[in-house]
Amino acid sequence: MIVVGIDQSLAQPGFAAVERCAGGWRVRELVSFATEADSAEKNQAIDDARRLREVASGLDSFLVRHLRSRERVVVVELLSGRARSHRADRSMSLVYGAVVATLLLHGVQPQFVSALTAKKLATGSATAEKSEVVAAMEKRWSWTPDASAKGDLVRVRAENEAKADALALATVIVARIEAEKWAAFERSAHA
Repeated sequence: MIVVGIDQSLAQPGFAAVERCAGGWRVRELVSFATEADSAEKNQAIDDARRLREVASGLDSFLVRHLRSRERVVVVELLSGRARSHRADRSMSLVYGAVVATLLLHGVQPQFVSALTAKKLATGSATAEKSEVVAAMEKRWSWTPDASAKGDLVRVRAENEAKADALALATVIVARIEAEKWAAFERSAHA
């Protein structure tokens, strides 16, 4: 089972892939990258389109590496519509559309989780600061088995909010999967 979390952003998207392995879950990959606005571009729409292409291309490459498994879940942060400005709302809507379109082209119907739900699960508070989410995700996933047959542990660093948010979204789905697995075990034990 592979769970992919996507923190969509026009400025700095973040992608996390976690997978179930012997003994629990491990982080396969955690990435973010910046797209830079072109101050020389006079037409905002052209610049936004270029940046959206960068986000979609980065997501496409990430999905190619991590969606080989038949058992997969992809989770995207649900738009809240409460950005700080009209421009930010517009940017979030554009990147949200590009992310969902890219997923659909890969044959993936994403699940959606609110930022408040991800923060609450990560930190215990739906009003947590970004730095608290980063610290909580580094603590939760601090050491994870690497992909080698030796099973060595590797350090996971959610160095920025894009990585931490993507990991928090994936963590929500992991928690749901584990809760469902436990509930099924309980039902079978009482049957």
